[in-house]
Amino acid sequence: MPGFESSTFCDQEVGWMRGRSIPLHTLKYQTASPYGFFGRRQAQHVPDEWKASDVATNLVTWLSLQSEIAESFATSLALSLQSATSFDAANKRFGFIEHRRDLTAAQTAAVAVAARDNNQVANAEYRPKGQSSGEGLAHRILRFLKDQPGFPANAELISEVAEANNINDLGLIVDERDVDTPF
Repeated sequence: MPGFESSTFCDQEVGWMRGRSIPLHTLKYQTASPYGFFGRRQAQHVPDEWKASDVATNLVTWLSLQSEIAESFATSLALSLQSATSFDAANKRFGFIEHRRDLTAAQTAAVAVAARDNNQVANAEYRPKGQSSGEGLAHRILRFLKDQPGFPANAELISEVAEANNINDLGLIVDERDVDTPF
């Protein structure tokens, strides 16, 4: 980054971030490289053929794996699924969270709402890494949610999503007679 090395504040700000455990990811391009230790040891090389979308995907993947921000980032990803504007965007966003096994009740609900209310999620084919799977994305999402810690608190919502999407092979439909009603 032009001017970074000559700045009297940039090194301080990087140190401040590191001291507060804020994830910091440096990129190394063939034409521009961070100086010092970042450039020599820590920066990730960016291949010349990568487009901006490749860099963005790489950064989001990296962020999704950072323990310091894992929970808040998972919430952001779950909520972003609700606003996906294409089948491709829905698949990419789900792809960033489908490795997780620790979604909270609120995160589970956010993903379920996306499958219920966003037709770009509900009507998409599940395409892991861009490859056809023959499975609907909503179906894959419900299988994923069924194994989350946040599932029990959202069983009725997820059952509603399954019913709305004509998915009945996952054993998710909740019979109202099976729900305990306090008197």
